[in-house]
Amino acid sequence: MIDLFSKGHVRESMSPCVVLVLLVPKKDETWRICVDCQAINKITKTNRHLIPRLDDMLDELHGSCYFSKIDLKSGYHQRRIREGDEWKIAFKTKYDFSKGVEVDEEKEKAIKEWPTPKTLSEMRSFQGLDSFYRRFVKDFSTLATLLTEIVKKSVGFKWEEEQEREFNSLKEKLTNAPLLLLPNFTKYFEIESDASSIGIRAILMQGHPSNIPTNLAALSHAKR
Repeated sequence: MIDLFSKGHVRESMSPCVVLVLLVPKKDETWRICVDCQAINKITKTNRHLIPRLDDMLDELHGSCYFSKIDLKSGYHQRRIREGDEWKIAFKTKYDFSKGVEVDEEKEKAIKEWPTPKTLSEMRSFQGLDSFYRRFVKDFSTLATLLTEIVKKSVGFKWEEEQEREFNSLKEKLTNAPLLLLPNFTKYFEIESDASSIGIRAILMQGHPSNIPTNLAALSHAKR
């Protein structure tokens, strides 16, 4: 994939239409990259036409003085897709995240403008959103302690100054979260851990070219 990118055959895309890439083994023990375009094929209009017969093509050579045979070095990546249609064949690989994973700007705006929950249902809606980005936020479990409590049946929903303060603090943290990068297995890893009476925390970190420790992963419920 890096080779294709360096040759200009593929490029980064923000297309909303993406498919997966499959690696198929070849007889020479190398791999062939195949893009699964079944979804786009289903909605593509079929252009039916007759395939030329070899005999008819050879008959057209009548009157020619010179005949030549060309052996192509590569049969792939020879014709550019029509300009404006590139987004239709976008595909997804792990290299899409070479610059790291950041909070989406539209999601960030939605969090900043999120109104104060008035009901349990509204609180659960916000909880679903903030939990999705919890891995970006240091001490998330501690910061969301009061908000987590009021969605429990044994406690019941109540909204006071403490909940409002925690709600605004959490929104601020979510919209100013650090960059979360993929791990570089050629470098050393660091584990930062902490615990208190209300929660535990563990973050996998690694040095960044700018000499700033970068978050790689956070402890989740499944890992506890």
